[in-house]
Amino acid sequence: MKLYKIKYLKQLKECGTMKLKINHINRAKLDLQRGQSFASIYSDLRKQGLDIKAPELRTALYSETISVIPDTELVSQDTQDTIRPKKAGRPKKETKLIKDSYDIAESKNPEKIEINRALAQMIQKYRLQSREMIVLESPALLTVKELKKVGVSETKIHIPNHTDSFATIKRKHGNTYALTLGEYLSWRFKTKYGFIFADYCGTLDGNITFSPLWDIKTIMENKMLCDGAVLGVTISKRNSKKPNDFKNNDISRLGNANTSSAHQNGYVAVELDCGRSYNGKMYFTAYQVFRK
Repeated sequence: MKLYKIKYLKQLKECGTMKLKINHINRAKLDLQRGQSFASIYSDLRKQGLDIKAPELRTALYSETISVIPDTELVSQDTQDTIRPKKAGRPKKETKLIKDSYDIAESKNPEKIEINRALAQMIQKYRLQSREMIVLESPALLTVKELKKVGVSETKIHIPNHTDSFATIKRKHGNTYALTLGEYLSWRFKTKYGFIFADYCGTLDGNITFSPLWDIKTIMENKMLCDGAVLGVTISKRNSKKPNDFKNNDISRLGNANTSSAHQNGYVAVELDCGRSYNGKMYFTAYQVFRK
């Protein structure tokens, strides 16, 4: 009888914990839709004692959140009040800008310059100059410079940057936002883009501030690419936990993420003949994405 009582109390405790976790996550979803950053939400939940990992929270928040936000003009005022602020707009940046890992020598790296030149030539070849574009940039603005050479207007290029280089980049390029790429995508998820260059400095698995796999999923699920658009991605192959361990498996994982996510959301992603490793630890690839 005593053993049965202990088992019952354990099950009751687990049930209560699960109910508490669900309540926390439901409130977190509303906070996300109202503009609070993922990092800030995660930090708040940890302070409240909720035992949850960042990947688990991402799954819970983004699996249903981004694609179901209704158009402000198509819902009642009561519904708007419960889902987002009355004046929908850019998410408020509530986390501190992180330190930029940018190295000034990178702006003179011939391989990096060649990659940006090749991307700009693709934009010209596929006649995408008039389309909206997103690029992750450094203070050197290598991608922006090459895009302007092929006739892309500055007003078409949007730069999310959540590092301490934000102010420097903002002075050089007006359309710069103190947001992660993921936050920018969740804000402008209804816009169609002709070019997105997710030029990450980190690994495919990301960290608390960014997640390449979730960004790719967000782009595809919300159909943010116009027909024939170009999607470029750079990741680090180096495992931060084991500095000398190169994660070549991430190259195939990245390819699978692009092609499978595209296929599941009505696209066909064709890998372009430009993928390469460079600088000892980085890997770059690009896809042209078509609607089925």
